[in-house]
Amino acid sequence: MSNMEDIAIRLISLAGDANGQIMHAFTLANSGNFYKGEAALKKATELLLQAREIETKELLPTAADPDAKIPFALVSHAQDYLATATMMRSMAADIIHLSARIHNEL
Repeated sequence: MSNMEDIAIRLISLAGDANGQIMHAFTLANSGNFYKGEAALKKATELLLQAREIETKELLPTAADPDAKIPFALVSHAQDYLATATMMRSMAADIIHLSARIHNEL
């Protein structure tokens, strides 16, 4: 496995773990556990920050190397998955917060 493939797979894995935490946050909030839902979102945020650090410190500099062999499909999938997870986290935070406000829980 090339370095670029390894980086892309780590991004996909972290984004997938973040998505899992986001879905868990929805499940918790839907059962009225808003504070636990917020904690799950915090975990998702930490995972996404780890992924962004890998993207910034490893993926982008490696991709800038003119001699790098880039598996474009895998790298674009990784970046798309990370962007989608980041957007989901933002939307989930708003939805959970609004739901909690409606139920006067936060």
